[in-house]
Amino acid sequence: MTPTVVRTSEYEAADALVAASGLPLDDIERCRDTQFVLRDDAAIIATAALEVHGADAILRSVAVEPTRRGQRLGEQVVAHAIGHARSVGLRALYLLTETAEEFFPRFGFLREPRDAAPPAIQESVEYRAVCGSDAVAMVLELQVNNE
Repeated sequence: MTPTVVRTSEYEAADALVAASGLPLDDIERCRDTQFVLRDDAAIIATAALEVHGADAILRSVAVEPTRRGQRLGEQVVAHAIGHARSVGLRALYLLTETAEEFFPRFGFLREPRDAAPPAIQESVEYRAVCGSDAVAMVLELQVNNE
């Protein structure tokens, strides 16, 4: 299975998976061009999205169908999103998590203070209003600045 961009006809199913995983849907519509899904037959079984803000993005809405967890589907969809971010030249990916702090380091994400993110990321709905103050902030640098 290879992740692909969510189809318009699948928005409702993708949103249902995200919501069933206890993740916010706020501003999800800004991610549709960079929301990736894995399908088993016609059903969406995993998703991850990039909310792009200039040269950076927030990795969000990472969800796996509960009956399919433990099959590395989350890894596949996250790796695909990271690969896409690199291919379009994004500088860094940021995320907030309340439950998956141990999952993301395998991709190179490191903890960082929430206020260390660039202003555009900090001003996003995700950072400003959706995720609580107890959420762990993490970053993955995609490009090394050699200046």
